[in-house]
Amino acid sequence: MLESKTGCKISIRGKGASKTKRVEFDSDDKLHVFIQAETDENLDKGINMVEKLLRGEDEDELKKN
Repeated sequence: MLESKTGCKISIRGKGASKTKRVEFDSDDKLHVFIQAETDENLDKGINMVEKLLRGEDEDELKKN
């Protein structure tokens, strides 16, 4: 939902992010959210939505944006 609403590619990376052995990034990094976008506007949307989610804001509120 977040990717389609923001136009971003959003990944959770770092130690503990994957339960499989196939890892495309450094699994010794701290757990973090990696956001990629083609435009600054889309990147800002992605960051704002992820920050709201991490703050525990209501999912219905996120769907409105």
